[in-house]
Amino acid sequence: MDQPQGKALQLDADHAAFIQGAVPAVVATCAGDGTPNVSYSSEVHYVDPGHVALSYQFFSKTRQNVLENPRATVLVIHPDTGAQYKLATAYLRTEDSGPLFECMKAKLAGIASHAGMTGVFRLRGADVYRVDAVTEVYRTSLTPAAASASSLAQLRCCIERLSTATDLASLLDTLLDSLRDVFDIRHSMVLMREPTGEALHTVASRGYAASGATRLGVTAGIDSAIPFPGLPESQSQVAVPIVAGERLLGVLFAESTETGRFGYDEEDALVVLARHVGTVAAMLEEGEATASDRPVTRAAAPAPRGAPIRVRRYAENDSIFVGDEYMIKGVAGPRLRTNA
Repeated sequence: MDQPQGKALQLDADHAAFIQGAVPAVVATCAGDGTPNVSYSSEVHYVDPGHVALSYQFFSKTRQNVLENPRATVLVIHPDTGAQYKLATAYLRTEDSGPLFECMKAKLAGIASHAGMTGVFRLRGADVYRVDAVTEVYRTSLTPAAASASSLAQLRCCIERLSTATDLASLLDTLLDSLRDVFDIRHSMVLMREPTGEALHTVASRGYAASGATRLGVTAGIDSAIPFPGLPESQSQVAVPIVAGERLLGVLFAESTETGRFGYDEEDALVVLARHVGTVAAMLEEGEATASDRPVTRAAAPAPRGAPIRVRRYAENDSIFVGDEYMIKGVAGPRLRTNA
């Protein structure tokens, strides 16, 4: 081990240390009367070269202190090398909606699933801090693992595949299949925003034993807590927003059992794909709305065969039941009901 260096750094030069989430960050704050407090933060999210966001989950002493005295010192540990970096920060604001919030919410859900804390970890806000200085306070002789590189050729291949989609379901399936086939991302999912904007629901996934979008055997009431699919040994996660203009549609989430699996080049590629998907999804949605205004001539329905099937929809969260078996809810619920 080398001795502490005290070397000043640029945030964007070593931001991989801040986004891995493998090691909780340590946050030091002071109350208005100068009383110090030290606690852990589940997530430090790189926003841009001048800002980071910390997860706000509980009204803790840290939260109370930054509202009284906005200065905070954050210690992060590089998950590959063990090197330590100190961030001198100033609290600016809390975002409880929008792309940044949804990205951190999805990533925190992955951390919670890995830690067995699904019912405990809940993001209440993304606390945005200005970064005034970054200092390397401890260096080791280890070198970080090389990040997997993403190329324009891979992006082009994925976008060409996405151009064949004719509806939302095929668009999302093609997206996740492309991540698997082109980027070798084996575990991924898409979470779409409810019309009310109050929750995200998994509507498509790859690589998990349970999809999180369906669960059979629900015989009473509305299932409002479908388990979030996740890897029990997840070591890396990445989440990017699916947006159409300024409107958040959902989140693309991926994870891996490999430490440091997702580099910034790969995250940038996922951002491009997610924005493309958001634009196409909005166009498909607009096309469906236009088509619904046109008069439709339907052929006579064939005579029913077999026993009748009872289909129920609960307006509270667009849950769809076939008989006594729960099928799906959220964004896909009204689509299934409309197309049935």
